[in-house]
Amino acid sequence: MGAKRIGASSTGRVLELLLTVADSGRALSVRELVELLKLPRSTVYRYLKVLRGLGLLWSLGNGRFAVGPRAMQLARSFEQSVGLATVCRPVMERLADETQETVAFVVPVEEQAICIETVESRQPLRYSFHRGVARPLLRGASAKAMLPYLPKAVVQRAMVKAGLDEQAQTALWEEIRQIAAQGYAESEGEVDAGVWAVGTPVFGPHGELLGALSVIVPVVRLTPRRRAELVQSVCAAAQRLMRLVWQETKRGGH
Repeated sequence: MGAKRIGASSTGRVLELLLTVADSGRALSVRELVELLKLPRSTVYRYLKVLRGLGLLWSLGNGRFAVGPRAMQLARSFEQSVGLATVCRPVMERLADETQETVAFVVPVEEQAICIETVESRQPLRYSFHRGVARPLLRGASAKAMLPYLPKAVVQRAMVKAGLDEQAQTALWEEIRQIAAQGYAESEGEVDAGVWAVGTPVFGPHGELLGALSVIVPVVRLTPRRRAELVQSVCAAAQRLMRLVWQETKRGGH
């Protein structure tokens, strides 16, 4: 509907505007959108009108725009059709009970990792990787655990987008090889200060990368022994999750 009104060639730009607002995690003004998208103000207003008409963006009445209520419908449709978060939840709850820490599941989208499910720890933890939040692929154990299994072109684009020089890229490629060899990734303070995490990839029945399962822990609760236990726990949970996914796939006749 809206795409036809503005012309097929502009559809990508409209979606880029929507994703820019979604990725920001806050409401954005027209001026900010003009600067971020490098588009004329009149074009931004036209695209905003289309997205507001579809319910995908919401005007806050102060000249700023946020993701609209229709996005909730899209999220619900995603969960119902894919069902990955539903399958993940019991395994994540068990892992959270075992470790008494926060558990997250992320999926790769372009050069980002998007969190689709979390189980919060009963213990205090301040971190920013909540459900629906997108983070760069190159930061944090949750995202890095997926890097060895993504197309090299995607990883390279993410490196260029992050502004990594040749030396930093070489170091990251070496880290990616290490992650592949050991089967998990660790990080400390890469996303949130004072927070350590371990992430491990989860694969589908045909070897395709589905996402990554991770445990997120404040550094103050971490010891060498505890660290080793958490690595073992998250890897075991990933294996349980993969068996569940495979069972669901067989049940669905795929």
